Formats: sequence, structure tokens, C-alpha cells
Amino acid sequence: MTHIEIIAGVGAGKTSLGQALSDFAFSFIPEKFETNPFLTAFHQNPQSCAFEFGMTMLMMHYNRINQHAETPHQAVFDFSLVTNEAYARSYLDFGLLKPSLADAYIQAAQQARQESITPAARIFLQLHPDIQIERIRQRGRALEREDRTTLPFLHTLKTHLENIVSQLGDDVPLLTLDAATYNWVERMEDKATVARIVTSQVPLSR
Repeated sequence: MTHIEIIAGVGAGKTSLGQALSDFAFSFIPEKFETNPFLTAFHQNPQSCAFEFGMTMLMMHYNRINQHAETPHQAVFDFSLVTNEAYARSYLDFGLLKPSLADAYIQAAQQARQESITPAARIFLQLHPDIQIERIRQRGRALEREDRTTLPFLHTLKTHLENIVSQLGDDVPLLTLDAATYNWVERMEDKATVARIVTSQVPLSR
């Protein structure tokens, strides 16, 4: 049994969706971004180590997807190798990476996606960046108070995600959810509705 990957930018509800689905016969496997050794330095000064931070996240994502233990139910990851490429392109746009390093990161992300276990499906969360910013502020993570993430960056990231998703062409089923329509954090009926949507549209094995 293979897995489901959730595609979205920061603050769009990836982790909370994975947690919600775990109540409905899915096995949630979180990202564990906090184990990235460059996390603090990146949030304090992204330009100082954007390449190291990004490549480490890519390796963490690849290893977590391809080396996770077998689960009793279909695994759901709150990240996707698609997202790594979108971040690499956004870092380049905002001058956080030199073009040569950005190219290396983009190519590595694309190669990792090609070599990775093919997911049973991907879930793409759509959310307006204005709402993302508000959610980031509300959750109050200490490091994110020092983050340089801005509304223009989230708009750029969203555009890259949409472009990459539209060009994947690998026949993996894609389910797009409006993350502003459903409150899978607080409303049990919304959790159940989303679980029904995922179950009905995503193959249970591949």
C-alpha cells in the first residue's frame, strides 16, 4: 500500500488535515521539520543558508517517504516533493539563492520526485495567502515570529505550486481542496466530509 502526499504552502493546513484524516482509517506521518539543523538560522536570516536548509528538507522528505515503516492504513504525509521545487523557485525569485544553487536545488527536487515511490494520490490545498498569513500569526510558533515570510512570497509560492502541479503529467490522481471551505480543525462534520471526499476520490491502494 502506497501513500498520499499533501501539497500546500506554510499555514495552509497540511498538518491539521493529516491529523484529521488519521481519525478516519488513514495513518498520518508528519514532516518533522523541526529536526532540520538549519531551521533556526534560516528563520533568522534566510539568505545565509537557504540552500542548506532547502536541500536538507528535500533529503528529509525523500527519506521519510521512501523509508517509512509499513502502516496498517494508507499513509498520509503532510508534505510533498512537489513543494520542494516550488520553494526552490520562490527562493530564487526573492534573491535567497544564487541562480546556480537554485538550479541545483530545482534539479535535485525533480530527480527526487522521479526516483521516489509513486504516491497513490496527491491532495492540493488551495488557500488565499491573506488567510495563510493570518493563520501563521494565530498559531504563534516562536521561530515564525522571526520569519521573513511575507505576503508577496506566499503569492509567489502559490503560483509556483499551481504551475508545477499543472505540469506533473505522471497520472497520479490529484484532489484539490479549498482549505477555506472546510474547518477540519474544529468541526467534526467537516472532518468527516473531507474524509469522505478523500476516500471516494483517492484509490486505497496502488
